[in-house]
Amino acid sequence: MEPNYIGANQRMEAMSIVWLFSKGYLYFDEGEIVWNGAHHEIGGLSFDLDKIDEIPEFLENSGVLEGSKLTGYFRDVAEFLLGLEEDEALIVPREDIHPGVHRAIGEGDLTGLTLFNLMGDAHAFCFIETESEDVKRDVVCMAGLDAYADNPAVMENLFVIAVDQRLSRGIPRFYQLVRRMFEDMQSFNGVDQPFALLFVAAQSFNAESYFDDVEDVVDGAVSEAFHVETNIEGVFASQSFAPQGAILESEAEENDEDEFSFEYSGISMDGEEEGLDERATVLALLRTVAIVEELKGSFSSISEDLLEELERAERGDETVDFRDLACRFSDALKGHDEDNYWDEDNYWDDDF
Repeated sequence: MEPNYIGANQRMEAMSIVWLFSKGYLYFDEGEIVWNGAHHEIGGLSFDLDKIDEIPEFLENSGVLEGSKLTGYFRDVAEFLLGLEEDEALIVPREDIHPGVHRAIGEGDLTGLTLFNLMGDAHAFCFIETESEDVKRDVVCMAGLDAYADNPAVMENLFVIAVDQRLSRGIPRFYQLVRRMFEDMQSFNGVDQPFALLFVAAQSFNAESYFDDVEDVVDGAVSEAFHVETNIEGVFASQSFAPQGAILESEAEENDEDEFSFEYSGISMDGEEEGLDERATVLALLRTVAIVEELKGSFSSISEDLLEELERAERGDETVDFRDLACRFSDALKGHDEDNYWDEDNYWDDDF
């Protein structure tokens, strides 16, 4: 179903433009984003002819080229993208970005246009339109924000974003850049209201061809399981969260014990950490993984049997080997579970 294309100020709704690119209806073909040495220019814009019948309203109002001027929706798309490109606050020098991310951003520095395109061609991060308020609330609570989960004013203006952790590790201030981009999106539609962005670490398998290894974290980068950015002064600060008992990767690197570890989305858990209940900690992590999978609409990667075992373990069933369960969760997420391969065409839920 097509989104509402008309924004508050009668310009095209910025989030609908995000939807068109993230779904692949619109995209930049090779050579259509051009680096001029200081900024990127738009040399063309393509759309998927195989899916053209899925966006009849957009096509009906897409507009035409009249002389040197675009009309209709295409005019708004161009103005929106060029507005992002003109925002100097979205520029990150190429030399500050991890080499493993360079192919994803294309030629030149990271700018507003190429930041936005990381949602499109690379599918490396995406806004998720959560259909279940219960799931949204669970994720907010797991992020440590329980106090705000029952506050309608906060929840109605909370947007959840799945982020491939190679971006947050390889690009300085990535979360802040997306917040700035979201502010530009609001400005495009003349909207001035509070918002909060909840980032959840994930991995987009269709983005593999755009990345090389990003093992280390560049200066100025923060990579966490959950992270919140907001313009709501006094409600949230810009901060990161992890499930109770979790050790964030930056902290885990300082821990010399490595008898047991399980990694997912930037979290490293070590059962030998002093004062830590290894079983409870790992089960809490696995529950977080399950919630994030539900948030992405990707239950196919974790079988019902695994979820049932997790529930039994949480109820105190000691016959469930939590270490083995963690390994099988990890295999499922990596696409190694024989019954639950990742579908390469479903890196994010197509219904968000």
